[in-house]
Amino acid sequence: MLVSAGMVKSVADLFSLHERDLLRLGRFGVVSSRNLIRAIQNSKRTELARFLNALGIPGVGIRTARELAAHFGTLEALQNATVDQVRAAPGIGPSVALAVVEFLKQPAIGRMIQLCRERGLEVVPPAGQQQGSFAGKTVVFTGVLQSMSRSEAEDLVRRLGGSTSDSVGRSTDLVVAGAQPGTKYDKARAIGVPILDERRFLRLARSRGRFHSTRR
Repeated sequence: MLVSAGMVKSVADLFSLHERDLLRLGRFGVVSSRNLIRAIQNSKRTELARFLNALGIPGVGIRTARELAAHFGTLEALQNATVDQVRAAPGIGPSVALAVVEFLKQPAIGRMIQLCRERGLEVVPPAGQQQGSFAGKTVVFTGVLQSMSRSEAEDLVRRLGGSTSDSVGRSTDLVVAGAQPGTKYDKARAIGVPILDERRFLRLARSRGRFHSTRR
């Protein structure tokens, strides 16, 4: 009814509806209109996995959406991810990774998500996810860490709102270099990606500050 009446042309339009709009349709009473608007308002705060599942990305059901949410932590991190970075998420194959990136890069999808946010949508991190030092950032590790394993360090980044990748590229925000760093270190220096040693990385992770990358 809402679509036929021209009141809803995209998902974002749901978030600007008022009770009076529903009452004009003639098939909603005061109580049902109020209940629907209340439900829409309550849905403005949603978990990342639920939002990703609701977008209708090809090949992405609730299980895959949860894997992506747990791996990237924030919608911004996933929107800025490359195909290789999406493939790095547990259980994500090449075809799904490509579908996710192509879907989120569509201008119409980007505009719809932005409009939803302008109208009050808040996509919250998964349970246990913090909005911490690396929120929305992509971190690459190279070399041997002394205080923790590589997987433990990557889990720490994800808990603090960031994502990790196995390769250095233009979308990389930070490289953490342990002992005997490899070619990733050289590439990071060549393209101007900030590099931290393990001590500075841990200090930043424990702080309340937010990492801000400065590229050359």
